[in-house]
Amino acid sequence: MFINLLGIYYLYWIYQTSDRLIVSNKSKSPAVEVILGIITLRFYFLNWYYKTAKQVYEYAQAKGYRGIPD
Repeated sequence: MFINLLGIYYLYWIYQTSDRLIVSNKSKSPAVEVILGIITLRFYFLNWYYKTAKQVYEYAQAKGYRGIPD
């Protein structure tokens, strides 16, 4: 959870400071917005993946699944 909040704050900081990088044009370029959108989606998909994997693991443990023996 803390990592997600840190990632969101980082993306917000990039978005707020990106106008300083664009000297000739005051509006943010579409490329910057697309890149930030891709990074944001990546954070959400990774969070969903790990949350789902944890739920599946906990469900399997509750049903008595011990894993594959070596």
